[in-house]
Amino acid sequence: MDQASTAAPWIADAIVVIALFFMTVGVFGLATMPDIYLKMHAAGKAVVLGAVGLMIASFVTRDTAVIARAVLIICALLLTAPVSSHAIANAAVRRKDRMRTDSTLNESPFELDKPDSAHVGDSGDARLRTLLGE
Repeated sequence: MDQASTAAPWIADAIVVIALFFMTVGVFGLATMPDIYLKMHAAGKAVVLGAVGLMIASFVTRDTAVIARAVLIICALLLTAPVSSHAIANAAVRRKDRMRTDSTLNESPFELDKPDSAHVGDSGDARLRTLLGE
């Protein structure tokens, strides 16, 4: 046995432990973050860094069928995670959910960080439709 094949299971185990750490932090973020926008961020990190890390760890098997499935799962996750996050954020903006922390940086055209503003009124809906191309 050569050195690379002896070290491969240890490397895979290390990747699994790191991926599980990121997934645990993501679940903790989902449970503790105050608003939907921060919860989406935590969930996105858990998917990308956690689940994709687990799939990468399966490459150690050197079985082409397992690797092909893992690559397909990675592609599916990388394609669907941003789309679902966008859909959730769009629904939160339409529902007029506000950011609940004082130190947030709002880079959207909506006034989501100001508690006294009606940020998605008639003009906000028009701006949202313009942004979405509707």
